[in-house]
Amino acid sequence: MLSAFRNDYYPRIAVTVDMIATGTDVKPIECLIFMRDVRSKNYFEQMKGRGTRTLGKDDLQKVSPSATENKDHFVIVDAVGVTKSKKTDTRPLERKPSVSMKELMLGVAMGSKDEDTLTSLANRVIRLNSKMTPKERQEFKDTVGTSAGNVAQQLLDAFDEDVICQKADVVLAEDMEPTAEEKEKIAQVKKELVQEATKAFSNPDVRDFIENVRRVHNQIIDSVNVDTVIFAGYDTDQQDNADRIIQTFREFIEENKDEILALRIIYDQRYKDRPMAIENLKKLYEKLKVHNITVDRLWECYAIKKPEKVKRGTVAQLTDLISIIRFEMGYADNLAPFADRVNYNFMQWTLKKNAGNVHFTDEQMEWLRLIKDHIATSLSVVPEDLDLSPFDRKGGLGKFYQVFGVNYLALLTEINEKLVA
Repeated sequence: MLSAFRNDYYPRIAVTVDMIATGTDVKPIECLIFMRDVRSKNYFEQMKGRGTRTLGKDDLQKVSPSATENKDHFVIVDAVGVTKSKKTDTRPLERKPSVSMKELMLGVAMGSKDEDTLTSLANRVIRLNSKMTPKERQEFKDTVGTSAGNVAQQLLDAFDEDVICQKADVVLAEDMEPTAEEKEKIAQVKKELVQEATKAFSNPDVRDFIENVRRVHNQIIDSVNVDTVIFAGYDTDQQDNADRIIQTFREFIEENKDEILALRIIYDQRYKDRPMAIENLKKLYEKLKVHNITVDRLWECYAIKKPEKVKRGTVAQLTDLISIIRFEMGYADNLAPFADRVNYNFMQWTLKKNAGNVHFTDEQMEWLRLIKDHIATSLSVVPEDLDLSPFDRKGGLGKFYQVFGVNYLALLTEINEKLVA
């Protein structure tokens, strides 16, 4: 908002400025009045920059006829302590450009609540919102429960110092550290904001809807120049590329055989050395990606070379690296998703349990299905996991204890062993 005035009593006050930064170039501005705090260092410098424009007397008189000299300085009126408040460096929203939106959403659902992940996801939602049609925006709101703009804003607010401090009713000055009580309030508010911002992504239907909308806008469909099929089958280059990637993978297995065996994912199907095998599996996968090989690409290559033994249409994930290693080393005749194995074992285990003395209630089965899905992506479940998403929505570890009783630890141990056997 600009309001210009100059007279004999206030010869230096030319313009009041409210949150004007990039894109504003009004050279006659002689006074900046701050009525709101600004925590971004870059944004604050941009706002101050609006007053640094110099201007000759003749041009200044076109705006302020009473001017008698050139504009050679400007004045800041600080009504809120903006010049003394803490400032932070501005960083781009996109922190994980190499991670797909689907992987970001799944990571959030599995408990990734760090600033880089949520900020990158907010950026993807913002970009998607700009591409969606009005009908898609309404469908988004109906499916998710709020608009795409609100989803993105909540993700960003979860790490916005201004928002957090305002909700915590804490005022931070430049050279003052928050008290222990203030730190506790800030941490609690931040936790609540993160939980609220990520709540929607715990729903697989929401994630599928967003991913489907994204795919629609990432596809270019030519309905005019219709193609006709002149040959059906794998081309020679594709076959050669598949051979090359599989051969590289075999060499990788040979080079890292000791590490693979140490994971006990090949010869010891009881997984007694879990639950942290997933961390070692991640490290192994990072080494594999150095060769520009991903789980998805490997799955496609085996589907090309051995289509009769590979389940097609699979969206491979990290734990499917186990299935691929077992298949390549001859411990499995067919290549099927790791989740299929977990689902089958879960069905057998629950049927056997319900046929005996134990009869799981509907509420208990809901918990067990959530645990089954968690094991399919993380190899195992430990008590600490039950305080994370999606278990926290059902009451966390405390509620799990109420539902299953004092033998809950024995149950977790058993389901860990049985589902990955």
